[in-house]
Amino acid sequence: MHRRNLNSFMEYLKKYYIKYKKQILPLIFLSLSFFLIFRVILPQISAISESNQLISSKTSQIDTLQKTLSVVSSQNDSLTEEQLGTATKALPGIKDIVIIFEALTSAAGASRTELREFSLKVGGVYGRAAKVTGFVKGVPSISVTTRISGDPLGLIRFSKEAQERLPLAEVKTVDTNKDTGTFEIDFFYKPYDITAIAKSDKVSPLTQADLNLLSQLKEWDK
Repeated sequence: MHRRNLNSFMEYLKKYYIKYKKQILPLIFLSLSFFLIFRVILPQISAISESNQLISSKTSQIDTLQKTLSVVSSQNDSLTEEQLGTATKALPGIKDIVIIFEALTSAAGASRTELREFSLKVGGVYGRAAKVTGFVKGVPSISVTTRISGDPLGLIRFSKEAQERLPLAEVKTVDTNKDTGTFEIDFFYKPYDITAIAKSDKVSPLTQADLNLLSQLKEWDK
């Protein structure tokens, strides 16, 4: 009974196949084509595209490293060390009270005035302070109030000397009374982000503007 039913079913399929043969073969071919496109060809194309992007990224990194190596190799070590020393003296990496005192003493000596006293207003922690004082945005400073004694011309010279020597400083206010002047001065500093420097693989040569600035700072290194 089951065998007879199977034979009948096979005969039905045979007749169905013969009747729709011309439609079935193209349908099978079309199905196989879609399978090959979506399961084989498209994934391969995607993989090739990702590989090309990776190759392009690595090529760009290699080009950057080669340029960096060329810049570093062409530098004069002693000149670079001198320029770095000037830059770090202009903007110390920490709040250094000794450097500030030396700058005030030097400015007083150059202007023939006398440093009587000074006090510090340290302010907030760098990166967390609500406001950062100074003429350069993002550069923190230490506010110093100092009393200087001397004649009027000497007090004027002190103000000029304090702003034209390292570390960088800005005279905010001056209050004079006969032979004494009270100066509020901002001394700037710049903490170094060693992590960011270590992650950077691009080194660009100094521009002419950079060299001019270093030259000016060197003149103020008194």
